[in-house]
Amino acid sequence: MKNIFLIIILALAGWPLEAQKHDYIWVGGEQNYLADTTRGGMIIDFKQSPPKMRRRHRDLELFLSSSVISDTAGNIQVYTNGCDIANGGTDEILPNGNDINPGYVNEFQCHNPNGVGSYTAGIQSSLFLPLPDTTGIYYLFHKRVQIIFDPFEVRTDMLFYSVVDMHLNNGDGDVTQKNIPLMEDTLTLGMMTAVKHANGKDWWIITASRKENAIYAFLFTKNGIQDTVFQHIGFDYLPVEEGSGQITFNSLGTQMVICNPYYGINLFDFDRSTGLLSNFRQYLVEFPTVFPDVMGCAFSPNGRFLYVTTVKEIFQYDLESADIPGTRVLLDTWDGFSDPLPATFLTCQLAPDCKIYVQTNQQARWLHVIHYPDALGLACSFEQRGLKLPTPNRLSIPFFPNFRLGPSNNPGVPCTSVVQTTAPPTPLPMVSVFPNPVTDILHIVPNRKYNGQGRLVLFNATGGVAWEAVFNPASESSTVLTRDLPSGMYFYQVWCEGIMVRADKLMVL
Repeated sequence: MKNIFLIIILALAGWPLEAQKHDYIWVGGEQNYLADTTRGGMIIDFKQSPPKMRRRHRDLELFLSSSVISDTAGNIQVYTNGCDIANGGTDEILPNGNDINPGYVNEFQCHNPNGVGSYTAGIQSSLFLPLPDTTGIYYLFHKRVQIIFDPFEVRTDMLFYSVVDMHLNNGDGDVTQKNIPLMEDTLTLGMMTAVKHANGKDWWIITASRKENAIYAFLFTKNGIQDTVFQHIGFDYLPVEEGSGQITFNSLGTQMVICNPYYGINLFDFDRSTGLLSNFRQYLVEFPTVFPDVMGCAFSPNGRFLYVTTVKEIFQYDLESADIPGTRVLLDTWDGFSDPLPATFLTCQLAPDCKIYVQTNQQARWLHVIHYPDALGLACSFEQRGLKLPTPNRLSIPFFPNFRLGPSNNPGVPCTSVVQTTAPPTPLPMVSVFPNPVTDILHIVPNRKYNGQGRLVLFNATGGVAWEAVFNPASESSTVLTRDLPSGMYFYQVWCEGIMVRADKLMVL
């Protein structure tokens, strides 16, 4: 009810919350292999719930430097693999859209048979943003890397921007400006993000320098880049340390975090009016298993919780606590599954459906899912391999800012758990649980065949286990008594054969 009330207010205030669907289409996968229908490119469409996925033939190989943007209605416009810029509908390289990020790395990675077929400037090294106060014009901000051979070093030496005008070329788009230098400096590999200005229209583009504890904030308006804010805040990176983390904002744009295995969790407050960071806090992270090569992180939609991935573990932290490190909850440890490569944990992205999706650290046909990220502890319902992909994901899931963030006095909501859809009816879940709300008797009906013993686990509002029952998943229907449970809202998980097959909310009357 609260979210519905906010949406009504936003509509009356003239802020098109539902129209800002620039992040509703995700592209991923790899180059299409005509002889192998299990591999190739893919599209994830969040205009429907659950998201619709399909294999997509494309010639461009997608990898770390991929980025994509849709129009305000959620229709894909353009994407990049860091080598070229292509039309999202036709997959054709746009006029003047070839060879962004010029130099040796482009020649070797993009055009050499021994290269990976796409650009590799690190995680979060490219980002599309719409030009404020316009339609159909998109700026691509992208980092270039250099290879130094004596001594060997890979470093970012330039931040470029390129401009796409979708009104040209019969509506298929044209690159009107390309490889325009924005900043020449030794910047970090990857780790670039954006957040709306306090006016709800313009943007701040954020990235860090490798040295001098420096962070840049570039003000992006309808007139292009208008200002650069430079601060000495944070920490320095050694070459081996940079590019191994993730940078992101909370949904209100008031807090920024940099997660890095060498420096842990690094929190900053952010002023959306001035572009200035303050109140830097650093919390080192202990790793139960191995030291990770990459850490990922994401805020919950309400901004209270921070989720951190360390390749083999995923944690939740409560940012409202006076002792943030002391609130750490281990949500899960990688279970050893591979398809085709180990489906470990990498980076995180809050999606339009209010779930957080975690991509795997290697090429695998799955995304992990945090179903209720605003819930405390295990009640957030983290599910390994919660979303099966049509093709393997090659570290190519894009990153997005909060496009639905409004002005400071009316920020709106970043996502909605109910996505409007005209898709065919959703298939039956793996297990049906009803009635909901429930008073005395709860029915559990498996819609698949399972062996062994099943478990139903209920979590209370604080994330603790409130109740647990066992049932026989081999029978057509099982019943469990709930009459002794206190009334209220619970989160539940259903487990069969050691796998969580259902997670949702349950109201007990």
